[in-house]
Amino acid sequence: PDGTKIALVAEKSTPSPDAIVNRHIDPFNQGELDSFAQSFAENVVVQRFPSDTMYVGREALQRNYENFFRNNSSWNVAVNNRIVHNEMVIDEELVMVNGKKHRQATLYETKDGLIQSMTFISDNTGSENPELVLATIKKDRDVTIVNKIIAGNLVICHEMEEVQGTNTYSVTIYEVEKGEVKKTIPLK
Repeated sequence: PDGTKIALVAEKSTPSPDAIVNRHIDPFNQGELDSFAQSFAENVVVQRFPSDTMYVGREALQRNYENFFRNNSSWNVAVNNRIVHNEMVIDEELVMVNGKKHRQATLYETKDGLIQSMTFISDNTGSENPELVLATIKKDRDVTIVNKIIAGNLVICHEMEEVQGTNTYSVTIYEVEKGEVKKTIPLK
C-alpha cells in the first residue's frame, strides 16, 4: 500500500506439445539414456501402429533403449515433417541405424509436459501414389489438407474443414489400397 513494493505473479507454464517432443530427440541422438527417458511419462505406452503394444512404462523404455544403444554403433533421427494437433505430435522421421536408412512416422501423445505414448508407423509396406490418394481424399470429403505425412500405404492428414463459418482442424489416418481409401481412422 505504501507504493514501495512490486508484486510479481507468474503462472507455471506447460511446454507446448512440439517442445515436449523436441526434448527427447537430441538426447536420443547423443545416446544420453537418462535425459532421453525423462521426456516420457512414468507409465508411457510404446506401440507399433495400429495397436501392437511393445511395452509400458519408463523403466521398460529405459531397458529397451539401453539395449539399443549397447547393440548399435551409430544412430540418428531427423524430423522431416511435423503435424501438431492439440496434444498430439506426428513426425515424419528419417532414422539411421548403423548406416542404414529407414523412414517412419511416429505419433506422440503428450500431457502434463511429458510424452504419454509413442506409436511407430513403419514405412515398409510400399507407397501408393500420394497425389492419387490425396485426390481421392479431397473428392470424398470437402476438406483442405494443411499438411500430410505418408508412411507406406498410410496417409496421415492434418485437415481443415469450414463448419458454419468456423475453421475446424482434425487429423485423420487413411489406409489406402490400389488408390482407394479402404479405412479411415480419425485421431482425437
